[in-house]
Parts: sequence; C-alpha cells; structure tokens
Amino acid sequence: MRKIYCIAAAFVLFSFAGCGDGVDLPSLGVETDLNKIILPVNLQEIGEYAFYQRNNLKTVEFSGAPLQAWTIGDYAFLDCHKLDNVTIPQNVTSIGKSAFYRCYALTTLSLGENIEKIGSYAFAEC
Repeated sequence: MRKIYCIAAAFVLFSFAGCGDGVDLPSLGVETDLNKIILPVNLQEIGEYAFYQRNNLKTVEFSGAPLQAWTIGDYAFLDCHKLDNVTIPQNVTSIGKSAFYRCYALTTLSLGENIEKIGSYAFAEC
C-alpha cells in the first residue's frame, strides 16, 4: 500500500500546503513529491529555487487575492516538468529569470496586469 502524506509548512518568505508522496524540506534532508501547492494571501515573495525540480508538482494555487505587491524569484519553479497550470495574481510585479524554465507541461498561464518585469528565459522551453 502506498502512503500519501499531506503537509503544511511556513517559512519566512513563503508558506505552502499540499499533498504528495512525502515531504521535502532540503534544509532538513527530507524529500517529497508534492503535486499541488496552495500559497497564502500574506505571501511576499517566492524565493530563488523555492520549488526547484519538484517533478510531480502540477498545480500552483493561491488561497485568495494577495494583500501586497510581491515577486516570483529567479529559478523558483525551474524544472517542474509536470507543472501544467499557473495563474499569477494581480499583485505580482516581477517574475525572475528562468522562473518557469523547462516547465514542459505548462499549457495554461494567466498573467496579472501589474507585472513590471519578466526576467530572461522566465518561460523558456515551456
């Protein structure tokens, strides 16, 4: 029988909740295969490499309208090969370089109207 774990985690720059085959907190030496991440409204930034190589990640959702302007850092979702649907909220002002690079399955992308900067290769090889 295969075990499925659900987690909720909070960090200084972001917090998320999701379900998958395990838990991945590299700083603690723990691995996971989350397939869905729900980001909170009090988010300020998705940091560099925050979800790097989360190969089973398919969906990124936001739990409501963000309360303030924020950014998606460089390489935030780099190599999330199964990520297929992303809606970037209105309050996002900046998407870092290679933020969604090599997200091969990305077929649906909705961008907010307040984006001021999109880094180089942000959506390359999608």
